[in-house]
Amino acid sequence: MAFLQYLIVAVLVAGSQAKSLVDRQTVCQTVCPFVFRPVCGSDGHTYSNECDLNVQACQLAAQFSNEANYQPLTLSYQGMCGNAHLRSCYAQAVCDSTWDPVCGSDGVTYTNRCFLECMQSNALYVAHYQVRTAFPPVGKYINDAFKLHSPSGMSGVPSLGEVADVIRRISSHRMFRPLSVTSSFCRVQQ
Repeated sequence: MAFLQYLIVAVLVAGSQAKSLVDRQTVCQTVCPFVFRPVCGSDGHTYSNECDLNVQACQLAAQFSNEANYQPLTLSYQGMCGNAHLRSCYAQAVCDSTWDPVCGSDGVTYTNRCFLECMQSNALYVAHYQVRTAFPPVGKYINDAFKLHSPSGMSGVPSLGEVADVIRRISSHRMFRPLSVTSSFCRVQQ
């Protein structure tokens, strides 16, 4: 009889532990939008977006939260994990985290122009941006149009957001048929 009671208790405990494991797994979201808004985790890794970081944090918590030395994964700051000066730009909230990537002259893609400018102690500037259009010669017209329609009237290469804004303003003309602004990520130089 004692054996039967022990067996019933063992089955109930095992069942409740299995249920607990299932609950932990179903609490963790596993599908995130395919949006690149990088965030830096407390583990020093860059995650595609905050959702991806939260998924990883939840999965780690489900696996290791009962361990004595467990440290939860948290958001350190918006943007890609970078060097100490870049981290201070994020930490001091000098710049907002709007994802409008620019390629710096150092070959690094920055979250937006503000973060690149925060690094000006290194004399950085925006190196380039890309526009993909329906007809190859239109890119030249868009570049020329930017010079004419630039809201800031600045010289040099505009940010992705500024290019998109100009494209929206000039795309009502039939000769301008932009498909998209592809990116201003840094390209690998050959």
